[in-house]
Amino acid sequence: MVEEIGMDFCKFFFKKRLMYLNDLFRTLAWNLINDVNTKETEALINKYVSENKETIANNKRKQDEEAKWASYTSEREKLDKRIKFENYKKELDEEKKRKEKEQAEIIEELVQYLLFVLHIYNN
Repeated sequence: MVEEIGMDFCKFFFKKRLMYLNDLFRTLAWNLINDVNTKETEALINKYVSENKETIANNKRKQDEEAKWASYTSEREKLDKRIKFENYKKELDEEKKRKEKEQAEIIEELVQYLLFVLHIYNN
């Protein structure tokens, strides 16, 4: 029960914090786009950046790691698809060779049979 209340409070707190930051971002963006309180706005941004350098750096590092992982995953998927395709192609080639061999064996048996029939017919 206490944990539920704690979780609800955390959700509420983070939701409010996110709403505040969203509103602040909109206000700062609007001010810069419309040349309103530009110096104060830039000062607020610089203050936020300096106060949150570590968090910003960690988020950037995390974003870079996620991008690397996404790239690795994408390349791995491409490689897996290529390997599957090559294996499928190899299986098709092997099946084709097997069928050609079977056909050659059948033809050889027919030739032997015809030679046998001709031998009997000529004697």
